[in-house]
Amino acid sequence: MFRQPQGINVATFRVGSTPRIRRGGSWEDGDTTWYSVTAWRGLAENVRDSIKRGDAVIVHGRLRSHTWKKDEGDDITTLEVDAILVGHDLSRGTSAFLKRQRSAGAEGGLDAEVADMMVESIAEQEATPKDELVPEPV
Repeated sequence: MFRQPQGINVATFRVGSTPRIRRGGSWEDGDTTWYSVTAWRGLAENVRDSIKRGDAVIVHGRLRSHTWKKDEGDDITTLEVDAILVGHDLSRGTSAFLKRQRSAGAEGGLDAEVADMMVESIAEQEATPKDELVPEPV
């Protein structure tokens, strides 16, 4: 879904990840984990123009989880990704890349967002004592 609240481009979509598990000599699908993905600004436009339902995609971004209670009292956890990068999974097929032409007044877009995130990440690492650093899973 693509929308423009207050003039800012936003694309939202869901991505499912289903692991393959070996049980008793055969492979089975495990439980699917679903993620709600949000892309902003120029990335949102590119997602709107490039990704369609059923496409195998790779998403990189900030992962957050929210836990809340349903009216019936059950705890529900939702997983949300603030996307930084989105692309087709080239292990599953091919894709053709078209570089978007920016207008003269275009804002910094994805390059500026990635640069800001790198600066923020470096600042967080420098502020964290070395013995508290834990490598992120790959």
